[in-house]
Amino acid sequence: MVDLIKPPTPFIGDPAIRYLGTVIIPRVLFHDLPAHPNQRQTALHAVSLLKSGVLNYPLDIHRNVDAHILSEDLDELERAFAVDPLAVIEQARAQGDVFKENGHTRDELWHRAWTPVPETVRLTMWGITRHSNGVSRLYKSFDALQAVKGHKDEMQSTLNAAGIDPVSELIAKATTLGAALEWATAVACGSVDYKRYPVELLAAEEPLSPFEQEVRSILTKLGTVRYFKPAIVALDKLGVTPEMTPVLPPPFIGGYLCILQRNPEEGREFLERLKESDSGETTGVLMDAFAAIKNVRNYVTDPRRRIVKPQTRMIQILNCVLNCFEGWLNTDGHAYTVDKFPFRPNAIATFNPALRRSAQAFDREAAKKQANLKAQAQAERIKRRESAVDKPLPLADPIAFQAHLRRQVDQDDASAQQPSP
Repeated sequence: MVDLIKPPTPFIGDPAIRYLGTVIIPRVLFHDLPAHPNQRQTALHAVSLLKSGVLNYPLDIHRNVDAHILSEDLDELERAFAVDPLAVIEQARAQGDVFKENGHTRDELWHRAWTPVPETVRLTMWGITRHSNGVSRLYKSFDALQAVKGHKDEMQSTLNAAGIDPVSELIAKATTLGAALEWATAVACGSVDYKRYPVELLAAEEPLSPFEQEVRSILTKLGTVRYFKPAIVALDKLGVTPEMTPVLPPPFIGGYLCILQRNPEEGREFLERLKESDSGETTGVLMDAFAAIKNVRNYVTDPRRRIVKPQTRMIQILNCVLNCFEGWLNTDGHAYTVDKFPFRPNAIATFNPALRRSAQAFDREAAKKQANLKAQAQAERIKRRESAVDKPLPLADPIAFQAHLRRQVDQDDASAQQPSP
């Protein structure tokens, strides 16, 4: 028996929230209900839930969903719902007064046919006093368990979808991983111009399946994460210390991923040595590769070089990391002067351009599509002009009509100068 310090607080329901009842409705009707105003990133949650396997085994409880109806009079709403619940739901939907409370993610998966789809759902309906705080309070009560788990951003969801379960804080937070992967992509494609190219389209030997295309539209970096997965997992196991990313982490991490991708064993040995607190030797005016990486911060943040753009600084860091590894791997001395860091500019282009040809072909194809769109737009403009000339004069004054026609031509020309989206 547990001794209570004080009597329990009596349960009194929120007067702004009322249970109306539970009815079985077609799933498509639930799909048509608008999402809760506080609902965010349903598609991302769907991918994460799919990867977790929670819905791989259809259970009847998955059909349990909730929604709410706004009303000025909950008593009248409750009476009407008891008589004809479907009519009340349809009327509220027409008036914009009904919203899903939960089941958003399941509905997304069912709608995309990513999991077995039920014909009907068991809908519990709640009435909420209009203009009250009941909407937020009820939603938070459903979302509380998810909130305890913590919100996953897009990159964390991407890691989950790629089958990566991070153990290190750096990869688990994934704060800078997206930008780091762009630098790694630049190296894989042999040019900074290709930082944001879709790696899965460049590297895939077979066309993406419809499912993969759907996921890619939601998690835009999923293909890149899959391509660099061995390197990401290796770096995650190794762990990255603050000394390994002394400034602007993305180019450092991008460089480490490229090293592990191209030279898994040697790269791991190099980074384990770099990770040691005592690595990095400077003798007189010479320093080794580890000292160069750890000290490059002093160079790129020197106030005398603030005129250098941030993009240029990150390129310098990436070049430094790649060149230091090459020097350590291929020479005995790999010594650099303390006032001249290894910024050899062609390191990005030559380190491991495994996707260069594919990127260039992708570039040419994109340029071809752009040219075709431009030619099509030009043909449509010519057709509109000819059509305008063939039409009878809409104005009694021919001079005024000619002026009108010239304005139309000028507008067409101006629109042609606008960049394509």
